[in-house]
Amino acid sequence: TPAHTDNAASATDAIDPRDRPAPRYLLQGPRGQAIRSEDFHDRFQLVAFGYMSCPDVCPGTMQEMKLILASLGEQAKQLQPIFISVDPDRDTPAVLHEYVRTFDDRILGLTGNARLVRWAADNFKVEYKKVMEPGAAPGSYAMDHTAGNYIYDINGKLRLFTRYGNKPELTATDIRKLLAG
Repeated sequence: TPAHTDNAASATDAIDPRDRPAPRYLLQGPRGQAIRSEDFHDRFQLVAFGYMSCPDVCPGTMQEMKLILASLGEQAKQLQPIFISVDPDRDTPAVLHEYVRTFDDRILGLTGNARLVRWAADNFKVEYKKVMEPGAAPGSYAMDHTAGNYIYDINGKLRLFTRYGNKPELTATDIRKLLAG
């Protein structure tokens, strides 16, 4: 279902907010400080899950996020972009902060211990798992995970989901319509 009713192309799927309860998270920000979902009650949230060692999908998702923010221009101030790492063993808050800054300074990198990351992912209905090749070194693994961007309104309700690989300009158009109310 398109996110809006005119004949223009849409990059997103419309979500009935009643279909999804507001997701909650309690994770660590760049300086190790606690960050909660409720901390952004005055802004929409653009949330993606991934990990820094990802060879292609996660950097692509981050590039999409960067282009969405650029397309929104001044309206981007009404949006908090967030990247949540599903690899807390390797992605420390400080290192994650440096990673997200390479895409855009406005993106907030969040992580936490394995239990808190799992709780956040479960609340977003994001699936992820560690994948190791037979005979691989202990620190040599990949993380399979749900890929895309979740857009939540100021009430914490899921409004849109964009699949990985969608056109950022179309996502920005859909976000503009949501921001306009």
